[in-house]
Amino acid sequence: MATSPALLSRQYARPSPPPLPRQPLAPSPVAAAFPPVRLRVRRGPSPAQAKFGKFDAAEAPTEAEPATSEADGAVEQAVQEDDSCLPSDLQGAIWQSGKASADFVNSGGMRGIAELLIPQLEFLNQEGAQAEVWALSRILLDTLAEETGQVVKAVFPDAGVAALLKHQWKDAKFKCASLSDRKPVDTDDGVVVMIIPDHQMLESVERIASQLADDPF
Repeated sequence: MATSPALLSRQYARPSPPPLPRQPLAPSPVAAAFPPVRLRVRRGPSPAQAKFGKFDAAEAPTEAEPATSEADGAVEQAVQEDDSCLPSDLQGAIWQSGKASADFVNSGGMRGIAELLIPQLEFLNQEGAQAEVWALSRILLDTLAEETGQVVKAVFPDAGVAALLKHQWKDAKFKCASLSDRKPVDTDDGVVVMIIPDHQMLESVERIASQLADDPF
């Protein structure tokens, strides 16, 4: 088998250069400025474990129940105390108005109006309405006489009514008169009460008020 001659002759062939020696790399300025940082790996906490059991409502704590019941009792007691100052019936309301009027007189009050709004007694011409009004007015007058300790004069709008009530109320703690009397008010009267004065008797009311001057009215 024939072979081809060498491409280059030996005289023209050049040997390969020797390998260059490895030189160490110069330290980087960034690496010199910042020293190496060692990272520490922390292990995470162990997974939480819980134990579940059967819950019984009967075993629940009942410490808050007494506090709740005490609070409810306090609120109920406060409501009862507030309601205790309110009158329970019509007679109690009349007595309370008489007590308030007496407190007004005892504190130096000169003139006042005790207005009692009773829907069923709005019309005095109804049968039995006047008799009920006079009976309620006696509660007011007796309370005034007891609480003030003064002589109370009740002035009614009609002379016949005043005479009838004076006959029926012989044990009353007050005196009775009418607007049509010649002298309905005396000098010894300490408190004068006009019971339902009619608008037609306005002049008589003004005349009595002027006679009382500085006396309680």
